[in-house]
Amino acid sequence: MTYQEVRFSERKRNKSVSKRLVDWKYRSFVAIKSLAPNRLIKRILVKRGGAIGDVLMTLPAIRGLRHKYQSAFIVVETHYPELFELNPNLNEAVQAADNMEFDLYIKMKYEDRYPLREHITDIFCRCAGVPPQGRTLELFFHSEEERMMLSRIKEIRKPIITIQPWAGYWTRNKDWTLDRWEKVVQMVKDACSVEVIQLGLGNEPLVAGAVDWRGKTTLRESALAIKYAALHLSCNSGSQQLAHAVGTPAVVLYGTTHPVGSGYAEQICLYGGKSATPCYHTELCDHRWNMQEIQIGEVVEATLRVLGQQLNRSVLSV
Repeated sequence: MTYQEVRFSERKRNKSVSKRLVDWKYRSFVAIKSLAPNRLIKRILVKRGGAIGDVLMTLPAIRGLRHKYQSAFIVVETHYPELFELNPNLNEAVQAADNMEFDLYIKMKYEDRYPLREHITDIFCRCAGVPPQGRTLELFFHSEEERMMLSRIKEIRKPIITIQPWAGYWTRNKDWTLDRWEKVVQMVKDACSVEVIQLGLGNEPLVAGAVDWRGKTTLRESALAIKYAALHLSCNSGSQQLAHAVGTPAVVLYGTTHPVGSGYAEQICLYGGKSATPCYHTELCDHRWNMQEIQIGEVVEATLRVLGQQLNRSVLSV
């Protein structure tokens, strides 16, 4: 099969023909497309590895693909196929599609070595060859999933805040410090009657004062816990995108990255990188100190401000 390699950048577009998938290293993104006209494209593969947040930000592009290729069979290859369960804009989500053939290959990619100047959802739409589809992210749940999580949260008998303070071992530059998170949790609990539930991996540090749900929920259960929370607290990470997808307000801490690439107008994004150019390095670097520019008082004030608006939507009143 012959493919057309389509390279995009901010100022130019070049095309060449290749018989293999190329190394995904270009400035903006690369997509591999077949030479077949749109009317002959019946099977589409969308590939996005990597982190949960990046996978979620492919959703608008996939929605655009469904609108453009209404009768095509769309498959998403991802580490997190459960995020696409029940989604009407694709036919299947798998962890590996090596033995499957397609008419159109698309890999969602953005350059993470430089500060982003546009939102990742828009970059992914350009990868897919569709116009920007807005910032809406959609997750779909079975009614039994919803019922079980709602029952679990009602047992707490208080409105809840979910917190996922850590971005993951390979993005430690994004992390705030444990002692600061603990002070925020304590001050918020002193100010109002809420319970704080910590989500995340079982080996991540536990924030004192939080109910420990680390490693005790699936990814979909974590999303539902966030859905039924009055507020979600996190650094720039996948849980921030989950909060946006389920419609829960969030206070999000940014230091080495910038909200322009992954933030939302509905979220309060506190940016601590004012004194240095943000970076997307996975290795620890001096930019990690940007996070320490965010003050405890800022986070507490933003949290209490949102809580004052959101406590009436707590699951206790459902």
